[in-house]
Amino acid sequence: MVVDQQNRLNRFQETDRLKEERLRSLENKISSLQETCKNVHNQPRRNSSNGPLTVNRLERFLTESPSLPRTNRSDSDVIAFYAIMSQSEVNPGAHHTLIFDDAKTNEGGAYSPNTGIFIAPRNGFYVFIWNIRMFTAEHSTELIVNKDVYGATFLRSKNGDDGSVTGTVVVHLSQGDDVFVRTHSAYAGDGDILSNIHGQPSFSGWKLN
Repeated sequence: MVVDQQNRLNRFQETDRLKEERLRSLENKISSLQETCKNVHNQPRRNSSNGPLTVNRLERFLTESPSLPRTNRSDSDVIAFYAIMSQSEVNPGAHHTLIFDDAKTNEGGAYSPNTGIFIAPRNGFYVFIWNIRMFTAEHSTELIVNKDVYGATFLRSKNGDDGSVTGTVVVHLSQGDDVFVRTHSAYAGDGDILSNIHGQPSFSGWKLN
């Protein structure tokens, strides 16, 4: 009986110790995040080549990623998303950000289906894949990191043809870097980027552990 009581007491003490360690870890993360936000606010603003302000990216990550509760973002080391374009993009012009508005997976909440932009929550190597489908059209698309082109695809699908093209990029990101897909900055292309029940353009990415 005495041995059982002592074992239970030891287990309770160990559980309390683990809870205290997790609480301290969470407090440290919150303190680090607050300091990062303070530093970002003190930086001068500048415009990106895509239009919106790209400084204060960490602030945008906190406000533009509604898919998961903010309190859950530090609970998992997994950062991964997969989003599709639910409707066709009608004859997009050059330098047009493509929005994959239906996020099927958004672990970590770093992708915004409202803007089409992924904002890196941590430093590391990431993989990005985007797939574009067209019917009687031709377009070039680019994967952009901040304002730099890291990958491009081109597809000509004319005379009633239906086709798709996929691009893949592996890149090291710093916290706050943003990643998105757009039509080519100088090539307007022609026709619609097609989405229907038979095939939907998609954008996905994940952090390598």
